[in-house]
Amino acid sequence: MQQALEFFRGVHPVVQWGCAGLLGAFLWMYVSLFWQRNRARRQVKRFTDGMGSGQPEGSSDDRQGLRLKQLEEMRARLRGLKGSPAEWWRRIERHVESYTSPEEHEGWFMTEQPREVLPYDVLVGREFNTAKFSSFPGILTGAGLTLTFVAILIALYGVRINEGNATEPVTGMKELIEGLSGKFLSSIVALILSIIFGKNIPDDSM
Repeated sequence: MQQALEFFRGVHPVVQWGCAGLLGAFLWMYVSLFWQRNRARRQVKRFTDGMGSGQPEGSSDDRQGLRLKQLEEMRARLRGLKGSPAEWWRRIERHVESYTSPEEHEGWFMTEQPREVLPYDVLVGREFNTAKFSSFPGILTGAGLTLTFVAILIALYGVRINEGNATEPVTGMKELIEGLSGKFLSSIVALILSIIFGKNIPDDSM
């Protein structure tokens, strides 16, 4: 632990503050990721609970459709929804129509495929910003590499050639070499944080 503290104290302040900034941005986005993901899941759960099983009454054959009684019960459950779940139900309801079979069985069906009525960008994309969270690991990595090169550039700026000085022809090399390992700290921190963050981004199935 003592060696780690000594190593960190020897790191260039640009890298120290940069690592602190990377960690702060990571924590902010991490909390935002979980908050948005859980909110989207709650919205979907409220909607699916209101929809129920959607299984035709007294039959396992979905070709018979829903009875009017079942449809009205579903409408009653979904009527109190607000926000996105209410919009999802309105989209579905516009595509629900009745059909009477040759055997005089009336059933209610969707006239379009569910994925066409509720595509991913409508069902999840408006509740969970997938593009923002997917791009964040790359931004973290790029920021870490940038900090590394900035620290190296600052150290190189202090390197001077002393013409005519045979004892010390080049100054600044000691500081450059001694702190070289610390200059890569931001890149390592950024890579570790980006890997952790990327593993927690949910896929399309949420």
